[in-house]
Amino acid sequence: MDLPVELRLRIYKIVFKPGKYQELSSRHASDVVEPALLFTNRQIRKEATPIFYSTSCFRFELPEFNNQRKYTDFLEGDDRVWLTHMDKLKKLRRLRHVCFRLCDNVDMHDVHVELESCSVDNWLLSSDDMPLKYLCQTPKQWTVLQWCEHIANTAHQMLLPFRMLRILKRVDLCIQLANKAVKHFRTSCVTKSDKLVTRISGLLYLAQAAWFVLDARSQWVDAMDYEGESDLDEDEIMSLRHDEESEIIW
Repeated sequence: MDLPVELRLRIYKIVFKPGKYQELSSRHASDVVEPALLFTNRQIRKEATPIFYSTSCFRFELPEFNNQRKYTDFLEGDDRVWLTHMDKLKKLRRLRHVCFRLCDNVDMHDVHVELESCSVDNWLLSSDDMPLKYLCQTPKQWTVLQWCEHIANTAHQMLLPFRMLRILKRVDLCIQLANKAVKHFRTSCVTKSDKLVTRISGLLYLAQAAWFVLDARSQWVDAMDYEGESDLDEDEIMSLRHDEESEIIW
């Protein structure tokens, strides 16, 4: 503790390397695991805790849906259980790296949302969950917009026309929902002095949009891997295009 404060803070940043995940899953009752360093003494805990929460990536596992449920049920009733983790995140306001995960029967799909900028426009999809035969053709990470553009440019080469139309409609909606989520997150979490303070209400908006983006990603990967008709409901997709009538549009 004889070191200058500035040097101690630099050491904490080295210890808490960016990219380390805190896995938060309601299914496995997982919780935030704070490193032993934070329990050394009160002064270290006070100095190091903000750095731990601002550099670690918190990955929230979103509810999985079966074919009998609609995305409009998202986070209603029992699905809100994932929010119980928020009560334990007393340093929630300092979160700057968030990842949402959706698991289907085969794969896990992640979207990373960076909260370091008040614009909150950096959403990244890992290419790790792409079918193996397409990995060599894709960058390591997509932004949501890049991914949507990729699908728009390649879907006609890979899918039958009716499947392509359904996928593209869903992708188009992904962009709309992501943009609306960012707008509402900023309203909820960016102060008048343009300072970002992460709040539960803001994360809820991001989680809803992230679920739809990841569900569309899952549908796209399935379409690349399997033959046969898509599981997408045409009537549901068409109705979603009317923003004012859709339950998920905010």
